[in-house]
Amino acid sequence: MNVKMYKLAWESDLVSEQKYILLALVYLAEEDGYTVYGPISRIAIQTNMSERNIQRKLEMLEQLGWVEVAEEASHHLPRVYKIKNPTETVNGGL
Repeated sequence: MNVKMYKLAWESDLVSEQKYILLALVYLAEEDGYTVYGPISRIAIQTNMSERNIQRKLEMLEQLGWVEVAEEASHHLPRVYKIKNPTETVNGGL
């Protein structure tokens, strides 16, 4: 888990469901702290939300600059998400 992203997620002004999903993504992230391999069903179970609700909230998080799709899903593999820091994008990495 990326402690920096965990703190940013908690301190964000996201609405509760978006924040909860972002925190779940941060928790599920690989050793690099940003890459999340895992089906939406896993996030749904972890957050006790429907898969469709997770999909909608992930789309919102993507629009807000918190996540991006790093790899599209294939026949046997789920999408890969990359957690981002939207303040770094806006401020040019500062």
